Parts: sequence; structure tokens; C-alpha cells
Amino acid sequence: MVGPINNPQAYTRTTSGIIVTVIIGSVLISVVAAYGYDQRTGLLLWIHQPLSWPSLIASVLLAMLPAAICSSQTVTKKRLISKLVSVDQLGISKTAYFIAAQKTFESIAPAEISKDYFIPLLMNILITFWLFLLLLNGFNFQPLITNSNMLLVGIAPKPTADFVLPTYQQGTFSVMAAAFLGNYVYTLAQLLNRVNNNDLFPISLHFYSARSIIAMTTACIFRHTIDAFGANSSDIILLVGFVAGLAPDLLIVAMARRAFQYLKIWGSRDDAASTFRPTSLALLEIDDLTRDKIDRLSELGIDSAHALSRQNPFVIWAKLPYDLGLVIDWIAQAQLYVVVREEPLAELRKSLITDIFDFICRIQSSSSAVVLQAVGLEAGDATALLQQFESDEAYKRLLEVRLALLPENYLLASNTTCNKDDSH
Repeated sequence: MVGPINNPQAYTRTTSGIIVTVIIGSVLISVVAAYGYDQRTGLLLWIHQPLSWPSLIASVLLAMLPAAICSSQTVTKKRLISKLVSVDQLGISKTAYFIAAQKTFESIAPAEISKDYFIPLLMNILITFWLFLLLLNGFNFQPLITNSNMLLVGIAPKPTADFVLPTYQQGTFSVMAAAFLGNYVYTLAQLLNRVNNNDLFPISLHFYSARSIIAMTTACIFRHTIDAFGANSSDIILLVGFVAGLAPDLLIVAMARRAFQYLKIWGSRDDAASTFRPTSLALLEIDDLTRDKIDRLSELGIDSAHALSRQNPFVIWAKLPYDLGLVIDWIAQAQLYVVVREEPLAELRKSLITDIFDFICRIQSSSSAVVLQAVGLEAGDATALLQQFESDEAYKRLLEVRLALLPENYLLASNTTCNKDDSH
């Protein structure tokens, strides 16, 4: 690999990264130092409080925990490669699976203190530290609670005997704290999963940092608009705040729907003359696509089976920690689902037809009439259907990849009826 000294562009990128890091670090230190000097009297009083030092230490440790999880990826890579080397003498090192696994493990870039991960790790540690420090000390911090705060009070209601500003703002603070804790739990679980699957990228750390702010803001808005949802119990509000940290997007969708309903914004008008409504091709119809896997696909903009059916398997494989063969199988299932839809798909699975390759294999066989009947077609439609797939570029490209991945002793199978590339 060409080092930064022999590669001027890489050297420029490295130098730029160092300069940016120094500038950001200097600005942060200057801001903290200026604030500390301006608030030195109050800070000294805070430091001498009995609960200040435990909360400070706890904030540091909890902020460093995600970084500690990330650092274990380096050890994981070494152990994976050493385990492959240990079976190198068993005569399996020439197989396609072994070579693919070796290349995959060698390509892992562990999340370590390097120019790629330094800024994301630093920002994640700082944001988590300050939020934990605020969470552990802000509930009874009088200047924050007693003075009207736009985030904590929202649109302040008219003064009444039932409304107490500090109490209301403490409630909002508690909901935002619950959202932050929910997001922290989610972040730890995701980091453990991604490190274990060697699927952690620098942008992931920025995503988790931004997600904490999104979750807290969403919970704050929900707190101020709770009456619109017909619930105002403090227990329910705290529960929703915690769930907002686990899945803020769901709460955002719920609030958006309620706002649109209130404003009577329904989208385009229904066509009374039309009786057909296109169905939503849910990814849950694909075998083995659990909620976690669907969430990962949604990060790539794949939110339906139709979108999945047109994807490049190598792009998904490179960005997600799933085997290439599994990704191809998902896309092949999606292509069959797009053509036949829900009920025929269930009938085809009873006949052991799970993807588009199985389907084409069967309609070329003697049992084609039974298969076509399951999808509502006549036996004479087989030729036209095969021509339809022949002109589908997504199917042809996926078939090309599938045949290319066959081991050498099975390449002759590409000339058989079920895998014939030149006719179907």
C-alpha cells in the first residue's frame, strides 16, 4: 500500500485532517476555558457540592464506554485472521468461501484513534459527556429550572394556579433525560452489534451523536404537545420519552400525522372512478428480513421490496455486514414478490419456490401449468413470461452475478435448464 510520503494526495489529506483536528480542539479548549473563567465562582461552588464529583466521574466513564467498545474491533480483526490461518493447511484455502472470507477480514478498518475515526470519536465522547453531566446535575439547577426556557416551557401558558413554571420545566427536563438514556442504550447495543460484525464506520459515530440530539428534541416537542395525543400522565410521558430515544423516527412520524390531520392535509385527492390501489411492497414479506435488518437496509434508502429488487448486490454487501449470497437471495425473493404479490407468493412457497430463479426453473419444467395457475396465469403464458424476464435488466444482471459465484466444478450447471443464461 502506498504510504502518505510516496502519495502526495494522501499526504495532503493527512495533513489537512491534522490541521482540522488541531483547529477544532483549540476552539473547544478556548470555549471551555473562557466559560470556566467567566463562571469560576459558580464552578468552584459546584465542585464542592457532595454530588458533583461522583456525577463528573460517572459522566466521564459513561462517555468513554462507546469509545472502549469501538477499540475492541482491532482485537477482533486479529483473532478472525488468526483463526483462518489456523486451518490454512487443511486443503480448504483454495475454496471460494475461504478466499472471500480472507479478503473480507483483511479489508476491515478497525475503529481506532486514527485520522479517520479521531474526530467522530472525539465528538461522540464530548457530546455524551456534556449531556450526561447536564442530566445528572440539571434537574435541581435553579437558574435552569426557575427561569423561563424556550425548550423547557415551549409556548408558556397563561399564569394559573395549576401551572407552576419550575415544576413544568422539571417535567420537560425529565422527558428529555429519558430520551437521552433511551438513545444511549440504543447506541451501546448498536455499537456492540456493529463491532461484533465488523460493520462500524466513522459516519456511524456521527450518526449516534446526532441521534441523541434528535431524540431529545423530539421528546421535548412531544412533551409540549402531549394533550394533542389525549394523554398527560407523567408515567406515560416518561415512557414515550424513553421510547423516543430508542426509535425517534417512529415518534416523529406519529407527530407529523397528527399535525397533518389537524391541518387537514391529506395529500392528493382520491379518484372516485379508480378501484385499483397499488399495494405497499413491505420488506417483511421477504424471508429472514427481520426488523433489525430492515432498519439497516433503510439506512441505504431501501424501504420497500420493489426498491430492493432493483439493487446492486455488491453495493449492499460492501455497506452491510451480510454475506453476498444472502443479499443475492433477498434480491431474488424481492424480484419474485414484485411480480406475483402477496397471496400467489404464499402459494408458490408451498411448492418450494422461494425466489425468481426457482420460479423460472419451474415454468420451464413439465409442471409449469401448475405453477402458472398458482399466480393466475394460463399455461400458454409461459413463453411470454419468460420473454418478460429476458428483457428485465435487473434480473439479467442478478443472474450474471449468481452464475459467476458458482464454484468451478458447478459452472457446467449454467448450461442446464434451470440456469440457462442464454435463453432465460
